[in-house]
Amino acid sequence: MEHRKYYPFVRNNYFYGKLLSVRDFQEEQKYYNDKRRLSHFFTTGAGVVSGMNIVLLDEKTISLEQGFALDYTGREIIVEEAVTKKISTIEGFDDIGDTKTAYICIAYQEKEEELIHAMTGKLAGKNKYYNRIKESYKLFLTQEAENTQYLTQSHLIEKQTVLYQEQGLSITQITPRYVPEKQCAIIQFIIEKEDLPKTISFSCRIRCNGFQTEEYDDAISVYFQENTITANQKTILNYTVIAQKEVHFMEGFTLEEGAVTIENETYPLKNRTTPCEIGKISLLEYVTKKQMTKHFEDIVNIGGENKLYLAKITWIKQGEQYSVESIENMPFQQYVLSNTILAELLKQKQQIIPQKKQHHKEKITLPQQSLPQPQTASGTEIIETDFYSKKKSYFSEEIAHGLGSGDVMIQTALEDIIDQRDFFNMRKNVFGSSSVFVDSPFQTELPTVEIGVLSYPDRGTFRIGVQFKEDAHVTTVKVKWWALKKESKPQSTFAEVGGVTLAIEPNTVALKPREKYKFEVVFEGTDSRECKWKVLEEDGGKIDSNGVYEAPSKEGVYEISVESIKYPNKKATAFVVVKES
Repeated sequence: MEHRKYYPFVRNNYFYGKLLSVRDFQEEQKYYNDKRRLSHFFTTGAGVVSGMNIVLLDEKTISLEQGFALDYTGREIIVEEAVTKKISTIEGFDDIGDTKTAYICIAYQEKEEELIHAMTGKLAGKNKYYNRIKESYKLFLTQEAENTQYLTQSHLIEKQTVLYQEQGLSITQITPRYVPEKQCAIIQFIIEKEDLPKTISFSCRIRCNGFQTEEYDDAISVYFQENTITANQKTILNYTVIAQKEVHFMEGFTLEEGAVTIENETYPLKNRTTPCEIGKISLLEYVTKKQMTKHFEDIVNIGGENKLYLAKITWIKQGEQYSVESIENMPFQQYVLSNTILAELLKQKQQIIPQKKQHHKEKITLPQQSLPQPQTASGTEIIETDFYSKKKSYFSEEIAHGLGSGDVMIQTALEDIIDQRDFFNMRKNVFGSSSVFVDSPFQTELPTVEIGVLSYPDRGTFRIGVQFKEDAHVTTVKVKWWALKKESKPQSTFAEVGGVTLAIEPNTVALKPREKYKFEVVFEGTDSRECKWKVLEEDGGKIDSNGVYEAPSKEGVYEISVESIKYPNKKATAFVVVKES
């Protein structure tokens, strides 16, 4: 049943005296299977409906949990019980070279079972046939993902454009295909490094035709700079734009200039324009119209292998030797949401629609929340000058304040040297202009200068400039600076404690149903041994306050966790594989 064309539908016509053959019974099965599968594909979609998570048990072993999915021809894939496998035993392992990443896929597969003797009708020397066909699945590894834009219906909403893909570095731009006028949209840049132990930077300027930025500009300046060397990293940059009224010229986003730098080598980016429509109809109406005008045959024949990508693995592989570093489940978000979930989401959306203001006299008490705490940094910059500084300007090198990218407020002051003639021998910081204190008991020896600061929010850096307002005979100017950044997230109610760790031993254990096992927790950096245990799955068994775990009667992979009572942010997890031997 590997074909994609299920129609036209033809069923048996029964009448008295009809001789039924094998073909008739096969057509009977095919008729009902084809109708059900075509309905699945067009009305439900393709992807994982429930379960099928992949858990990394150790650096060489994974566990596939129970689950249900639909493939791209509407066929049902059921994993009836949890399966534990060495990755080296999965189909396709030997075909993958020494790469940094690979994908674990699942696909529909039929298996013949129950070999029996044929009573009559010996055919071509055969007298044994399989009595049953089991609808099953196969797991396999692949090196690359095919047709990723069409794995979900997101290609109707957004456009993915690869700006750069070489040397283990890929930069992808994601832009909307349609935005209703006066509505916001997100332009996204995804920067992925795979096995590239070099620093990189990326910059470009995007002209937004028919859009404005939040700063009322018609262009976006993108800048990303790595300060430390990382071999594997994924960074997402988001930029918000607002669609203007429907215009007559081509709307969209034009990359006017851009470059990628890998260490000392710079590679220019090709200028290109990605169209984006602006209109008066809603996004739902736009997507519906696009889907309804697509050719029926183009929808049915997607192309590529019929498979679901369950996980992306990052590993070190050399021949038959390998060690898995991490696993990312469902890298392309191939999910199918049930009607129950969609109804709940729609209900939630309706609840957050602004309602007309009602006039109450009821007093409402809001829960108190901790206010965001600002981040601060400070330092001193010494700016070298000429000995005869005759009304000139001098500038510092680019300074990193250490608070990351974003808007930062910077305050500066001139630092005065300690005056030995001063009775209290005090150090002074002069904010603003020192000319205010001339001819007063508080006069300083500092030259009269103006200080300016040039900030680079995207880089997380700034530059200080000083301009002399009178002749001075100094060779350096010492400037103190303070940086303040508003924290976007509330601070945690507890303090992060360094040096305190805990772990569960062993990290993974295999048990039979209803079997008991006592886990141990190992603390480091604290004398407190008080902790609380928890089983994360609702039907995953139970564990008492001493770490004694009792497995459930149902086979599967279950996760337990332990948390320090004194330090609530210190946690550890372990896995239990429950299987009848």
